[in-house]
Amino acid sequence: MAESLHAKIEREREAALPEAAALAVFRNYAQGKQDQPLSADQKRHLAGLTKHRFADNVCHKVLAIGASRLELTGFAVDNQAVQTFLADLWTKTHLADLQYDIHYATLRDGNHAALLGWRVAEGLDGDGNEIQTGRVVIQRERWWDGASGMFVAYGDDGRPAYAVKEWEVVGESKRSTKRRTVYLPDHIERYVQEGQGWRPFPLEGEDATGIVPWVKKDGSPLGIPIVHFANGSDDDAPYGVSDLDGGVIGLQDQINDLHWDIVAAARMAGYQMYTATGVPAEKNADGSSKPLRVGPGFLLRTDNPNGRFGVLQAGDMSQLIATLRMKVRTVAANTMTPEHDIGGGEWPSGVALLRADMPAVVKAERGARSLGPTWETAMHRGTEIANAYGSERLDEDALITAEFADPARLDALAKAEVEKVELANLAALQLIDDPVLLRLSGLLTEEQITEMTADRTARAAVAVAEF
Repeated sequence: MAESLHAKIEREREAALPEAAALAVFRNYAQGKQDQPLSADQKRHLAGLTKHRFADNVCHKVLAIGASRLELTGFAVDNQAVQTFLADLWTKTHLADLQYDIHYATLRDGNHAALLGWRVAEGLDGDGNEIQTGRVVIQRERWWDGASGMFVAYGDDGRPAYAVKEWEVVGESKRSTKRRTVYLPDHIERYVQEGQGWRPFPLEGEDATGIVPWVKKDGSPLGIPIVHFANGSDDDAPYGVSDLDGGVIGLQDQINDLHWDIVAAARMAGYQMYTATGVPAEKNADGSSKPLRVGPGFLLRTDNPNGRFGVLQAGDMSQLIATLRMKVRTVAANTMTPEHDIGGGEWPSGVALLRADMPAVVKAERGARSLGPTWETAMHRGTEIANAYGSERLDEDALITAEFADPARLDALAKAEVEKVELANLAALQLIDDPVLLRLSGLLTEEQITEMTADRTARAAVAVAEF
């Protein structure tokens, strides 16, 4: 018996993403909804401070910094009509903002998706007649988390075979209904859950089968309208890995716990514990002992000549603070994030800043090489949709290149300091005549070495002629 489409989806989705439920943890931690496993004693010591949620949200800092450095700035193509289309698409779909949200979610979940479609709109032509127009639209789609979201399946050729989106809709009766849309290269299928199975769910004006053609004007497949953004994995699978995977969540818990320990220690230092020996305790009416009253301006006294008062010295918080810094430093190293960005420590400058930022720069450059082709695929699919549903005649084979901002973010002062060091290095190289040593310096290109050698030869010849 042939396997049904829905059985295939369930099987392949589970096999590809067995730990999909972990996304709920990543998303909560990114929002600061983090575990606070305080003991009863800790809650008593921290009375009044645990009412509201607390988190030194290092997870969010890591994701926000990574997404900020991985900044898509636009697209380049050697075709004016396509370039105009892409510029219009960039503005109308708010891609300048959307790209950050997509990159943030990709780093957080490991995977994300975008759905391309055609939005119909009615307008008037030059003569005031009603006409139907439309434009390409792009919307984010949350990745499959074990309960809802988008999933993209891949065939043996390594290319997307289909995509499926699943979500719940709450009706007027407050009952939720699960919906499913399957995207294939040449058509789209819509379903609603019924009992343990699925039945077609056509939208208004669609065929009763729930199947909608998705083809070009010549009848050929338009292609799956879903693009999959993956945060490069460590294996051969086409799916990505979250930046919060591999231990960052545990370190985040330890960082929060250390903050609580520091606050508790500070309270102990500010409100010291007093001792009293040989001092009879005052009694309440019920015979219970009254606590010793201490505070600014209080005088402790006793008639007992052997009575003694003392203070328990507060512990040293420096070790707690050092441990906290070490934990933040570990997160920075594990995620290739500059420590000064997430730890709030001293900000380096000049060459020191350049070196401190290098892991983040390398990470962003790698991310651009990974996600750039996905953006290019999305834009190429956009030209195909515009040709299929609009009046455009765009070149679908035009080579589109995604462009990213320089991930090395240096302020004016840091740039000046770096340039000063570079000039000093170049001045020192002027004293070296041997081309081999110039190459070993690694500071000059082969072309620069050739020009420098030729210039010295020319100046030496002039000097000899003048002599």
